[in-house]
Amino acid sequence: MDEYIGLACLAALLHCSPQTIINNRSRAPWRVPPTCTPADTRRLLWRRIDVDAWLSRQVQPAAQPPRRPGRPRKVAGKAVRHG
Repeated sequence: MDEYIGLACLAALLHCSPQTIINNRSRAPWRVPPTCTPADTRRLLWRRIDVDAWLSRQVQPAAQPPRRPGRPRKVAGKAVRHG
């Protein structure tokens, strides 16, 4: 049988508030895993398998921060001005 998790457990897993999950379900559904609503219930539930699969798709490689420009290098063999 599938293991189900509730709203409070999902919020703890995603490190956000339950209200954020509810808001994202309607405004930005790609930000939360797909819900599983059993028949004859209004309770929000998520299958643990679906949540794990969704989380694995969200993993992105760590981006290297852009390098800050340093002091300009001295040009080798500078033209000498005579004058």
